[in-house]
Amino acid sequence: MELVFDVEDFEGRTSTDLITTSIPVLPPDLLLKCLKYLPVSSLPAVAQACRRLKVIVYSDELWESKLQAMGFGFGAGGKSSDKQRGGANGESLLDGPNAVLPRFPVHGPNISEVTRTRILANTAEAIQGSGSVNVNVNGKGSGFGRNSLSNMSEDEARSSVDSQLSISAKPRVQIPGLPGDPYSMIQGRRVYHGAREQFKRIYAELWPYYIDFRSANKDSKVIQEFGKSVLDVARMLARLLAFSKANLAGDSEQINENLLGTCEYFENRCLHLFEVAYDSQDSHEMAKFAGVLLDLNGAQACIQIFIQKNGIFFDNNYEAGENLKQYEIWLAQPLFMRENSTFPEFTPMQLFMKFTEMEFQKQAIIIHDVFPEEADVLFNFTERVFEDVISEYCSQLFELCSMRDKLLYLKSVPTAYRYLEHLENLLVRMEPIHVPQYRLEKLLARVFGPWLEQYLKQELDWVQKSCKDQIDKYERQRDRNSEAKRMNPRNREVFKRNFLRGFRNVLALPYKISSSIVAGVSSSSSSSPTPSSSAVPTLQQPPTSSSSTSSSATVVNTPVTAPSKGNNRFSVRSNSSLSNSNSGPANSTASAPVTPTTATSSTFVPDRKSISMGSDADSVQSTSVGLDSPQIVTARDVEEEMNSLISVELALHLIHLDKDALHRLSAFAGLGGVLGGRVQKTIESVFIALLRSVGHQHVNPGFTAAIQQLGRYRPATTHGSGVTPLMDFFELVHVADLILQMVQVYYTEEMCKHIDKMDFLNDANKEKKAFERLIDDGVAAGLDKSIEVLIGQVEYILTTMQLPTDYNPDENTDIELQATMACREAVTCLTTHTKMLIGCTDKHTLDVFYQELGLRLFNCLTKHLRSNIVSSQGGFVLICDLNHYYNFIAGLKQPSLTPNFLALKELGNLFIIQSPSDLKQLIHDMQRFGGILRVEDVFEFAEMRSDWKSIQRIVERDRLDCVIM
Repeated sequence: MELVFDVEDFEGRTSTDLITTSIPVLPPDLLLKCLKYLPVSSLPAVAQACRRLKVIVYSDELWESKLQAMGFGFGAGGKSSDKQRGGANGESLLDGPNAVLPRFPVHGPNISEVTRTRILANTAEAIQGSGSVNVNVNGKGSGFGRNSLSNMSEDEARSSVDSQLSISAKPRVQIPGLPGDPYSMIQGRRVYHGAREQFKRIYAELWPYYIDFRSANKDSKVIQEFGKSVLDVARMLARLLAFSKANLAGDSEQINENLLGTCEYFENRCLHLFEVAYDSQDSHEMAKFAGVLLDLNGAQACIQIFIQKNGIFFDNNYEAGENLKQYEIWLAQPLFMRENSTFPEFTPMQLFMKFTEMEFQKQAIIIHDVFPEEADVLFNFTERVFEDVISEYCSQLFELCSMRDKLLYLKSVPTAYRYLEHLENLLVRMEPIHVPQYRLEKLLARVFGPWLEQYLKQELDWVQKSCKDQIDKYERQRDRNSEAKRMNPRNREVFKRNFLRGFRNVLALPYKISSSIVAGVSSSSSSSPTPSSSAVPTLQQPPTSSSSTSSSATVVNTPVTAPSKGNNRFSVRSNSSLSNSNSGPANSTASAPVTPTTATSSTFVPDRKSISMGSDADSVQSTSVGLDSPQIVTARDVEEEMNSLISVELALHLIHLDKDALHRLSAFAGLGGVLGGRVQKTIESVFIALLRSVGHQHVNPGFTAAIQQLGRYRPATTHGSGVTPLMDFFELVHVADLILQMVQVYYTEEMCKHIDKMDFLNDANKEKKAFERLIDDGVAAGLDKSIEVLIGQVEYILTTMQLPTDYNPDENTDIELQATMACREAVTCLTTHTKMLIGCTDKHTLDVFYQELGLRLFNCLTKHLRSNIVSSQGGFVLICDLNHYYNFIAGLKQPSLTPNFLALKELGNLFIIQSPSDLKQLIHDMQRFGGILRVEDVFEFAEMRSDWKSIQRIVERDRLDCVIM
């Protein structure tokens, strides 16, 4: 092929010179792409140009693109389904009943994917049922060849069609002069090989109706032939709209404009009739015109009208501000009335959600009667209600609550989500139609996501700030009352066990109620428990009348169980008195007070624990209920005895603050995806904030202050009631042990519902381990300092109270065979303080403490004995003292210390032996002293004898002699 161009000669030739240039032939792919942009009416002229172009025009790939523009889909391999190909029984596409008229999906933004699928399926079924091959293309502008199949027999027609379908499979003889055979270059493509024949059938049937729209006439051929049935008109107009996408003629733009005008007129008329039927509540007529509009263009306008005319969008009398009115009324009540009553739990929002649920149930029945299921009207209605009605209500509620009170806002968000979650469950189970759960979850996450993001940040900030404020408040109160109070040593263990048992049983209750119950449990520790008493405190609903002023909690005495041994340093009793948390009555006897509501019994009400409306200022009044109750007053006195440098009451309050936040966050525990991960992270962060507040901001400073007091202590003679800093520290260990067990109970009962306790990489688990290490380190540092203080006090007692005449009395003085006053005071001091550690730490730590104390006491006693003169008579007194020391050590039950004090007891024999030779033999008897004391050490003790100068020469004889064996 040669192409001639008129170009300008840049080398001096004139512009009139003709330059003949031969260029290569365009490849078939490029030609095919170019022909796709031509209208169908121009393709016959192109096919007549040359054989090459004819082959390309007859290619199925070109006609497959036309079918795809009309909305036909083709699967893998470029082949459509059998339903799309249609049959070949010689019947016309319009010969069948109107109900099976083929319909093609309409392209455009106003049709949903569900509608596309539905129309495409109906189209395929209709084509399969009609099975037409009758093609009469003698009309003008048909765009196909002049051969007609209308006069052929059925066998001849089928033979002709088969020959056309198999044309690409036949071998072609390459014509000389052509660079390549177009068939051989295109035949490897994966295309639908029946595309051209199918397009011919569709074109022959729809072209007369399509060309009729060249004139802008509302009474078109479609209206004239199918006007008796609006459904048939809608289906034919939908077919023509799809058919118009194939670029059929040169003036297709004008034809399509007229076609769209007719469709719009038809659609508006049907929409008007649909609205009339809606106003008259005629579901049959609504269903009729909804089906017509659905077949026309997906009925999106009809669906929007149906949704917009619903009264929930404009006739909604529920205001979010009503919730604050209820709160203000409750807040205006006196304190004692607020304590004995509960807030009506966002009753206006509850009524609003109940109204919304009823409206959904009502509309679901109407939608089921009017629209087919594939129209997806229920979800569109649900989406609109969530985005417009519920979203607006919740936004106003959250904003108003945030402006009024931060805690009120924090309680409103989980409450709203619980109501929406209940609404979601209702929509999933609703009859006769429902919304799939996965779609509702995505919708709820999309609507609630922005609020949840803000809430999670506010929740964590609130917990951190509240914990810090409570600790600062406690510090100020402690500074005003600097007198340190301690637990009664007689009922310390009873108190701790009963306290922990009560704490566990009421952990799930609100703070104001549970603190009173725990206080009641603590007061019962002073009474003698009976085996038949119940182990669980019972909460009764306080009366609201003014005549009843008794305590709001009734507590039953609890039996005391022996603590079991554990491996954890501060978990000695957690395995005994706090085990079996899920055992029957233990979890069912304590329950929140029942508050009547105005809603019916079927109304969903979220958990009262998560939506209690009490402010933080009110919740601090932990013991303000029933102040005249003797039980509560006694409990307060007992609890105050524990509040020195570390407060159990403060820890209890911080745990309840954290528990309330955790219960609010648990409303979102079921969320998945990104939001669920953030909720999980916030739950862990809230628990971490509790541990850091209790540990770093409260317990650690308490230990530091106690250790500093120990370092500043100087021994004094006023030790009758014990060393005050030392007793304060030991009391501190008890309180820290109790706090740690409270945290362990809270972790087991509450946190383990949300985290895996075996996940050592979890931040909450790592922080809990750090919290335990912090207390362990404080106890270890304090115990080491305590040993120094205790031994220093013993040294001071022995130095100041041990008289020279105790071991060296006058010869005419009668002696009493009992331990001296100094010895008894020293042992009393040791016994008093060591007993305070029993029960607050594990056996291993206690053994380490006793062993170190015993070794330092041994060194202290040996040093003290060397400074005394012992006579033969005083030796018996010394033996009494050494026996008294030994009995104290034996009471510690430390086998490693026994040999040291047995050897110390044997030293008493040095002072009662009269014969120097026997004394010499005793000194050299190393087996008697168990290898603890060397000969040189024993000689030093022997020098304490009052008659040593007279017997020294005999005893030390041969001491320095060198004997060679």
